[in-house]
Amino acid sequence: MGNIVEAFRKMIREKAEFKAYRALIETLPDDYQFVCKEIEKYMFNIMIDESVMPVLMNTVESFAIAAPDGRSILSITGEDVGLFCDNLIKKFHVKTWAGKQKEELNRNIHRRFGIKTNEEYISISTTPGTSPVDCT
Repeated sequence: MGNIVEAFRKMIREKAEFKAYRALIETLPDDYQFVCKEIEKYMFNIMIDESVMPVLMNTVESFAIAAPDGRSILSITGEDVGLFCDNLIKKFHVKTWAGKQKEELNRNIHRRFGIKTNEEYISISTTPGTSPVDCT
């Protein structure tokens, strides 16, 4: 019973966070709002759900600080907004669906070959600075 109550409380808390996030977006200039909503769509498609809101809220809060200075949104994100998002993902060390698939790939291969490791990547390169896979 406690798990159900805690899950319900978590859902209410997350809904309140999302409403606060959306309310902050609405205070921004139109171009900022547009970019925020596009970033949101991108992030919800590639990030694992529990990690999305802290990244989005931090981003919108940063935009809210910059907006009154009259800066264009692209002067903050750069023209490659996808790259901006990818850098946020790296900065916040959040999980993505692609990362989850990569972990599963490595886990399955490690299991097959009896490799016991917690490392995300295993380098099989014998020469420092070379690619582990050399097709030449």
